[in-house]
Amino acid sequence: MQGAQVFTANRVDRIPAFQTRDVFLVGSGDVFSAIFAYAWMHDGQDPVSAAQLASRATAFYCQTRALPIPTSLPSSFQSREVVPSGSPLIYLAGPFFAPHQLSAIEETRVHLLQQGAKVFSPYHDVGLGAPSFVADADLEALQRCDAVFALLGDYDPGTVFEVSFARALGKPVVAVLGPTGSENTTMFVGSGCEVFDDYVSAIYNAVWV
Repeated sequence: MQGAQVFTANRVDRIPAFQTRDVFLVGSGDVFSAIFAYAWMHDGQDPVSAAQLASRATAFYCQTRALPIPTSLPSSFQSREVVPSGSPLIYLAGPFFAPHQLSAIEETRVHLLQQGAKVFSPYHDVGLGAPSFVADADLEALQRCDAVFALLGDYDPGTVFEVSFARALGKPVVAVLGPTGSENTTMFVGSGCEVFDDYVSAIYNAVWV
């Protein structure tokens, strides 16, 4: 998420991560280590250049899941440097009325926090109460947030409303539907929401956005 650091005798260099829409993590650390070691120890590149090459190669692998990594990355591969910008405030939208829904909220909140985001969760930060109290608190948080992460798999009316309100404010929305939820996405996609069927990719893109 934050890239890497290269420590040499006289300095410390930050090596950026590179953003991709799809994020496949299994084996990504191995790809980085292998490319770095080969470029530095076999090809004789300086460690900073080797790490930069390894970071781009890892982004290519996360996006394509393709091995072996080509010697020169194809021109069609697009990624951009992830620039650290503090801790974004992400509004976590999703139902929490059934056990599986609450479990998803708990898990997603933990993952977003682990990636360095601040999280406003209506369940954790407001809870249950009179409709006017809950709505006022949630709408105020939507106005303060940097982005919204929405669990849309159940098409919960409250979550759909929160997504709509956020888009009306011009807030970025990252939504995850799951592998069987690709239908009925016209208004979400058409209004500019980033809709994913892959949970991990959605988590990373929510923090990057």
